[in-house]
Amino acid sequence: MIRRLPVILLFAALISGCPSGEEVKPDKQLKPPPKDEVPPPKPEEPEVEVVQRPVFDPDKPPPCDSHTACYLQAKEAHATGERAGYLLALEKCEYYRGRYQLEKFYGLCLLILADTYRHLNNFEESQGCYQRFLDAQPDDQELALQAREGIEEVKAGAKKPALYRKYLEAVSLLAQFNRTPNEDLIKRAEEILSKLQAEHSDWVLFEKVKFLIEQIEGMMESGEGS
Repeated sequence: MIRRLPVILLFAALISGCPSGEEVKPDKQLKPPPKDEVPPPKPEEPEVEVVQRPVFDPDKPPPCDSHTACYLQAKEAHATGERAGYLLALEKCEYYRGRYQLEKFYGLCLLILADTYRHLNNFEESQGCYQRFLDAQPDDQELALQAREGIEEVKAGAKKPALYRKYLEAVSLLAQFNRTPNEDLIKRAEEILSKLQAEHSDWVLFEKVKFLIEQIEGMMESGEGS
């Protein structure tokens, strides 16, 4: 069995095996490292797909039978908290937005679109939909307040999109939990939010992260998360 030499003895053995004095000649092939070596650039955030506003072909049949059907289908799809649901909600409500601007669900579709676009990484369109709601239906004070808060949140989140996307991932998981109570969903959301809380206490949306964690803890204590 070969025993390892202690580190000091091993280092001494290496020295004793090397020539000393003038016999040691510099290796011309070895170049000294540059004095002002620039550290390698940090890896950039991977590209994220930004879903754009759809354009409808006038020659194709409409995606829903009526303005009511458009809204109800969009509302149900949006509530899933899943990407496929967001994409379907986007299609239904954008068609509604283009065809039924005077109908009663127009404003609600704008709010669905605003939230859907932020989950699909199009923060500019999200803010635009919130603003359009304020322009179209400013008299609904409760929803108008929601729209103003939405604009401020998306504007702040877009300054650090990587963090905001993690936050929105947790929000989607909580939406999925609301429809299908599953302990794994709420645990994954809690892990994401706890990491954001621990590592980014200076983030502008930190209070929202903290609020969601408190909501999750309350649900777990009451037994809703199990």
